Amino acid sequence: MKSPFEGRGFTILFGAIGLITAALWLEFGFWRMLWMLLIVGGMTGGGLALGVMLDRRMSFREFIHNLFKKSDDF
Repeated sequence: MKSPFEGRGFTILFGAIGLITAALWLEFGFWRMLWMLLIVGGMTGGGLALGVMLDRRMSFREFIHNLFKKSDDF
């Protein structure tokens, strides 16, 4: 039997993001919500970058080089 969530990962993800954003907006107002999202997003991005660097055992310079290298995959 096929799962009802199969093939709908992005729909669920962005629906949850919209729900959380709406709840924050109602609770804190637009500017406080925007500030909170910027802080949480920045901290999450930094944590993810640090985790990738540590998992792949690469230096900061290698990480930045790989982040901005030109790729012909697209």
